[in-house]
Amino acid sequence: MPTTIEPSATTLGDSQKAIGDYSIAIEINDNFLDAYNNRGLCHVSLKEIDQAIADYNEAIRRDANYLLAYYNRGLAFAQKGQLDDAINDYDTALQLNPSYGRAYYHRGLAYQREGQGDRANADFAQARRLGVTNNN
Repeated sequence: MPTTIEPSATTLGDSQKAIGDYSIAIEINDNFLDAYNNRGLCHVSLKEIDQAIADYNEAIRRDANYLLAYYNRGLAFAQKGQLDDAINDYDTALQLNPSYGRAYYHRGLAYQREGQGDRANADFAQARRLGVTNNN
């Protein structure tokens, strides 16, 4: 009999249900880093930025090399206007993976918002070299 995979609540657009599902997954395995990260993404979709940051913090506390948590926390900080914190997280993401074009692009946006045009342009150029534009 073929196995079917049910789409996640996140895929179906039900972020609140997905948060519950990820919470259950974390109860079962509290080292399931992707569950913290994905629950954080759900919180962001619901404009619950502080809760998202808390999930990213927990993922980073459990694994200081978890790239996606730094990147996503940077996005959350940027949404809150905490641009220095966002830039620091993008810096860390790029230390972990210097080829992560999205981190260059979003760090460039943060620099742009801070009025640091030269730094922003350098990051946008590097992002383009890595195949990242504002459309992807």
